[in-house]
Amino acid sequence: MRRALVSLACGAAACCVLAALNLFLGPAAHARAEAERLETMRLMTHGETFTPEETSDDIVRAAWRTEGGWLLETVTHGYAGDITLWVGVSDAGAVTGLCAREMHETPGLGQRAFTEGVFLDQMIGRTGGVEAGVNADAITGATVTSRALAKAVNAACGFVTGVDTETAATTWEG
Repeated sequence: MRRALVSLACGAAACCVLAALNLFLGPAAHARAEAERLETMRLMTHGETFTPEETSDDIVRAAWRTEGGWLLETVTHGYAGDITLWVGVSDAGAVTGLCAREMHETPGLGQRAFTEGVFLDQMIGRTGGVEAGVNADAITGATVTSRALAKAVNAACGFVTGVDTETAATTWEG
């Protein structure tokens, strides 16, 4: 009985310590995460201020206007679920940066599109019309993921330029 009470007291003390740490460190962690988010936005667009803009686009879910361009959050469907990608686009409609925010693609296959810089690097400077495996290299064994990323880039460029970017080459009926 005494051992159980000691264990219970130790568990309660540990919970109190963790709660106190979260109370005191939580705001600092949140501030650090927000600073990292803002730095990523700046690196992708070369902008300093970001003004949220309305969007009703099916793929472009969020938009921020910045000096000389846009930061757009796109959501497309990959092989293993939705892929959330930030795409920086200049006012001229050229891609200035890409950053995967969330994805669940297959390790060793679809995830290579995010971990091997070559695939994302080929999107920089594009102004839309990207077709994975046609005018852009696709990741071997990850065609669906490659097409989903091309679709995101095309939608982001189209959002800025007003060009309709839906093509059969960037859709997958899986």
